[in-house]
Amino acid sequence: MGIRSRVAMGFVYTGGIWGGHAWTEILIGDQWIPVDAVMFTPGIADAARFKFFAGSLENGLGAGIAAPQQMFGNVDIAILEYTVNGRRIVVDKTRKAFSVDGDVYRNPWLGFAIRKPQGFQFTALGEVWPSATVVGMSGPHGEQARLLQQSVAAGERARLPESYLEKLKITGQRARRQIGGRPAVKLSAPEKAGLAFIEGSTVWVLVAEGHNAPNLLDEVASSWRSVKK
Repeated sequence: MGIRSRVAMGFVYTGGIWGGHAWTEILIGDQWIPVDAVMFTPGIADAARFKFFAGSLENGLGAGIAAPQQMFGNVDIAILEYTVNGRRIVVDKTRKAFSVDGDVYRNPWLGFAIRKPQGFQFTALGEVWPSATVVGMSGPHGEQARLLQQSVAAGERARLPESYLEKLKITGQRARRQIGGRPAVKLSAPEKAGLAFIEGSTVWVLVAEGHNAPNLLDEVASSWRSVKK
């Protein structure tokens, strides 16, 4: 297309971890701007990334990727501060990404709180990639509920929310629901039900399994509350 571009290699933050990745940079004026069709955000790529190498690869991979290969798996990364929309935020090293207070799971980093049903236990706390589970709940008779978070890639922006449920083999009666004031799609069968909605570049999926799964799904979904980051 006649736009000067190059490949960048380094780390991006996703799914609770820093992972090795490569993306594109394009020259706009005198600045190299990152764009990323995999870890997609509209426009300029998310700033939660840093690079070890950038080049055209005109002469092949060669020595250009030697430095990234030595770095991958051999670094420790800590977030000290970040800026969003001009607001500088210093990270409290003692602050956890989530907290559990009785029946309520609260995650200010992701901006929500959710309540487990009475008699259930929280499970799958603090999981990272490749698991997409943010929080799980286990009932006294084997019932399970899970909240999953996934990134919506550029080529998937036109996909309907129910397509994410179908990928998890959730089928059945289709209905429209609300969760935290957001429109969502629900698919339900007696033993497995799911609800999904897309928020920006994130798709949230709530899954319930076991006896009377649709009612369990509705109970957990109705407890969703937005909280400030």
